[in-house]
Amino acid sequence: MSDFKVNSLEYWNNRFQTNWESFLGREQTTFFINLLLKNLPIWILNDIEDKKLSICDAGCAEGEGTFLLSKNFPNSKVVGIDFSDEAIKRARSYYPEVTFEVGDINNLKEKYDIIICSNVLEHFAQPFNVIPRLIENAIQHLIIMTPFQEMNRIDEHLFTFDYQTFPFQINNYQLTYFNEIDCRFIEGTHWSGKQAIIIYSNKTLVNNMNLTLDNFSANRNFHEKKYFQKEKEVQELHIKIKNNEETINWCNKKLEEKDYIIRNLSLSIEKTANELEKINKVIEKINEDLYLEKDINLQLQHNVNILNQELSNMTNTKAWRLVGKYYNCVHAVRKLKSNSKKFFYVAKTKGVKEAISRTFTFLKDKNTAPPVHNSNNLEITKVFNDLIAKYRDGKIKALAIIPSAFEFDELYNQRTINLAKYLSEKGYGVLYVAWQWKKNEVLSNNYRCFLDNIYQLPLYDFLNAQLDTLLEIREKHFIITFPAEQFYNLIVPFRGKGFYITYDIMDDWEEFYNVGEAPWYKQYIEEAIIINSDAVIAVSEPLKQKFSTIRNDILVIGNGYNENISKLKNISLRKEAKDKKIHIGYFGHLTPSWFDWDLIFEILERKEDIFIHIIGYGISDTIKERLDKYSNVKFYGKVHPGELHEHVKNWHLGIIPFKKSKLSIAVDPIKVYEYLFFGLPTISTGIPHIGNYPLVEHCENVTEILNTIETRYEELLNGTLKYDVLEEFLENSTWEKRFDYMMRNVKEKNFLQGIYEGE
Repeated sequence: MSDFKVNSLEYWNNRFQTNWESFLGREQTTFFINLLLKNLPIWILNDIEDKKLSICDAGCAEGEGTFLLSKNFPNSKVVGIDFSDEAIKRARSYYPEVTFEVGDINNLKEKYDIIICSNVLEHFAQPFNVIPRLIENAIQHLIIMTPFQEMNRIDEHLFTFDYQTFPFQINNYQLTYFNEIDCRFIEGTHWSGKQAIIIYSNKTLVNNMNLTLDNFSANRNFHEKKYFQKEKEVQELHIKIKNNEETINWCNKKLEEKDYIIRNLSLSIEKTANELEKINKVIEKINEDLYLEKDINLQLQHNVNILNQELSNMTNTKAWRLVGKYYNCVHAVRKLKSNSKKFFYVAKTKGVKEAISRTFTFLKDKNTAPPVHNSNNLEITKVFNDLIAKYRDGKIKALAIIPSAFEFDELYNQRTINLAKYLSEKGYGVLYVAWQWKKNEVLSNNYRCFLDNIYQLPLYDFLNAQLDTLLEIREKHFIITFPAEQFYNLIVPFRGKGFYITYDIMDDWEEFYNVGEAPWYKQYIEEAIIINSDAVIAVSEPLKQKFSTIRNDILVIGNGYNENISKLKNISLRKEAKDKKIHIGYFGHLTPSWFDWDLIFEILERKEDIFIHIIGYGISDTIKERLDKYSNVKFYGKVHPGELHEHVKNWHLGIIPFKKSKLSIAVDPIKVYEYLFFGLPTISTGIPHIGNYPLVEHCENVTEILNTIETRYEELLNGTLKYDVLEEFLENSTWEKRFDYMMRNVKEKNFLQGIYEGE
């Protein structure tokens, strides 16, 4: 490991400088102290709390254990000591609020009520020369934690502790507690063997402690008891074996009877098999004929599709449109010739100017007759005619078709809704296509016009409609927001009609499918959409990386917020609440596929001074029943987005407790932007990349969450949170900024559309 003598000062300074952290030394220290705290006897825990006993963490390394001791015993003086100045330097930088000193545990400068020596003594060849010196500085108790029965020691360990190792009394200190723990079966363990906890107490105190065997040992399974239990188990096994032998004999007899029946059945089966073989040969011949006919039909259909596509491509080229204009001109000239006598008559009687004016009016009326829509749906015909009329009047300049998984509601802060609103404000007519699970599903907002230029259409009516009426609009966009097969089938015909094709990847749809949330999903369809789109947008870097092997020009454009919906900025609670609790809130979907309910319940169990507010939908009755058992949580159900600020103003912090999965890693939650707009410092799990946002802290477990909650709450009350960095982030995270960038890039990435237009 190094050129220094093992366990020397130079050796340990080098270890802390080079590989202590990469070898998970900090995590192991945390594991040992947490294990110690969970297994200390209740009498010593009460003693520390009640008497505010001072504690020395002797051999503290980089201070993780000392930090945990200080948090668990906030009323006690806690000091961490280590002979490595490198370790102490790092401990002070990690935990500036905790006291650390450089010192030798063989010669401590002060006395402490309790000295804790965790996983240190095994590094000494003669640890029982060290223990008496520790006892001299321990006023009441010496707590030792060490590897136990470590037969295959690592190089740094110079001594093996066993039952016979520990004397009942050392100087004036008496053994008062022993606990043996097998760490191999502990979830998330950092030790592959046993650990022992030993407490020596001042004999003067012991006389007044009234200790019993129950207090003394956490393990009351004596070897004698185990022996008698095993002997009883052996006797029971003998009885079971005898019973099993009788059962086996009975089974063998039955098997002989069944063998006779099987032999007779085999003869019948063999005869039947011969008959089936003859039938199968006939079926195979029929199938061969059917497959041949199917291949012929498929080839014919393929040829028809190719001819249709070639015809569609030809009719949408510039050459075809130019020829069309030529024939329109020829037709107009012929019309003029047929009306030449009328022209000269008007010129003679009304003047040349009036004759020319009437000629232009005549031609214009012929070329701008009201369009006839190819659909039998009068509602869609009316919508399309409205859009064409607005285009001709200059009220809109372009067209956008946006499929969406839900109906339009201008007050909901969803990406597709905000995109439709943005495009409407920029002069686009928007066909907002709302998803239907089946054709006869009734939607509440069908054919309604929102904000002048947005029209909601039901999916199946849209799919059956003909768009020829709308081809007069020069700039047309089809923005796919989820990869359903119905939208993929529209790419080729839409591109032939002059549409820009954009795919906006808003979620990891494959993972939604894997958890049962998107039954329509097909991986090859999504990949085909990505390949065939002019531009591809992703809301997060993980989504971009997922498809980087098939497309290397994917743009990352995250979600955003709308001030008009969120209403009030920086309204979160920044002072102590009347009930003295820390108030934390969440709003959004509550599906167990990604919402970590176990995490929420653990927070409620461990910290009664935290009150959690939950707003949303998708909660099961079982979860609601569990929530009702806690006094420090409230579930509000679904709240309209325009009313969220009334709740948020009473919260100190926001939380996004998602389970870590491929699904959560890919999302860019809209709620984080809303939290930050409201001024809520945010704590998240399962979404690592949003930990880079200002005032957002990503945590890996409940311990990190609780520590972060406490830290953020103190910073909030002290006024030390850096809200200034938040302003620039919010300024660049509005929906308008996001979509400005998106549409600029969409128009630049038109290579595939250019091919169809002959450019």
